[in-house]
Amino acid sequence: MRGVVLAFLGGVSLSFGGVMFRLVEDADHLQVLLYRSAGFAIGALIFVLIKRRGQMISAFRGIGRAGLVASVILGLAIPFYTLAIQKIPVANALFVVSTSPLFAAIVGLIVLREKVKAITWIAAGVALIGVGVMLYGAFSKEVEAGLNNDLLTGNVMALVAALGLGSYAVALRFRTGADMSPALILAGVISASIALAPIYGDIAVNRFDLILCLAMGLQAMLGFALLTFGARYIPAAEVALLSLMEVMLGPIWVELFIGEAVDKYTLFGGPIVLAAVLAFSIIGVRDARRRRSERRAAGLPAGRRAALPEPPLPSEVKANSPARADMTGALAFALRRAERTEDEATAAGRVPQASESGEVGDEAPHPSARPRPAPPADPFAEAARYLTVEYRLRERLAPVLREWVEANLPRIAESMVRGEVRRLIDRVEDAREDAL
Repeated sequence: MRGVVLAFLGGVSLSFGGVMFRLVEDADHLQVLLYRSAGFAIGALIFVLIKRRGQMISAFRGIGRAGLVASVILGLAIPFYTLAIQKIPVANALFVVSTSPLFAAIVGLIVLREKVKAITWIAAGVALIGVGVMLYGAFSKEVEAGLNNDLLTGNVMALVAALGLGSYAVALRFRTGADMSPALILAGVISASIALAPIYGDIAVNRFDLILCLAMGLQAMLGFALLTFGARYIPAAEVALLSLMEVMLGPIWVELFIGEAVDKYTLFGGPIVLAAVLAFSIIGVRDARRRRSERRAAGLPAGRRAALPEPPLPSEVKANSPARADMTGALAFALRRAERTEDEATAAGRVPQASESGEVGDEAPHPSARPRPAPPADPFAEAARYLTVEYRLRERLAPVLREWVEANLPRIAESMVRGEVRRLIDRVEDAREDAL
């Protein structure tokens, strides 16, 4: 329940951004972008300081190259969103930007070779129809206004912002399990630098606009922080679903407090986009809950963080990608641990006990040996236990990798480590034969 409340509040917090944009008095587009980005960077800095307890150097080192790429992508997406929402109605911008999860799935297919489900293509196609309706309306008004209207430009900017947000989510997957929140600081700095470049010193705004723009950045960062904390308790699919409160409530706040109306094309195309993204998110929640139920039925721990996005299977990952390297290294380490457990048990004097028929039965301790725990009957089960239990306590293994192992243990045994497990079992059998 705590995660639901946090994610819900995060979506509600983000929904007030449109109203705050419309309250700006004299600041132009670039000045709003500059101070909003500065407020976002300040909010991200405060968030990281609290989260990492002041260890900023190690925090920035931890993001790696993937974090730098992600920060650049987000730093470029923020200006497009900020400029778009100042050119077109808030509802229009929010509906278009809400397609970012669909862009993330498509970019993941291109970059990470992730398998895209049929529902993703269907949702993307339906959302594209809704966006097309809004773009058609914007183009019609553009023609009527003599090609001087900002509606078409704003819609294209919102579409680019959605692509940027989706690409940002994919970039984060190159370093799964790492704390990538410092990338938000860099993104705010990059966005502010983009706004500052063409201003040439004209950054002075009145006090009200300055405070409002800084508050907009802090408000956006507050929404991100609440969604981040909510993801610690509920599945990521549910977080994405609750974050749609921004899209649902944003147009309502603008209509109530500002009186900004939307055109007929947005009223028709916007709900189409929202319905597609909403259906996509609901199905994601259903799949996440089904996977957790299957893990519980199989006796595997579901855990609070079982909700993190499921990384791709080995066959769906590039040969030299970071995801494959992480999976291979962690599994090999766990299997070596299980192998050492077998060796230690054998060295302690545990020998197989033969039955009257000559068949090897249960192991019995050597008379001179101190009683020790029996070696595991299934070495791979011991490896899984170490990955899912002991590493869960130590918090060393990347959460996403742990989730992937828990959900895909049978397929891992069949595809990725079949040969290594077989060799490990053979060694155990050889040790038993030598002890006879």
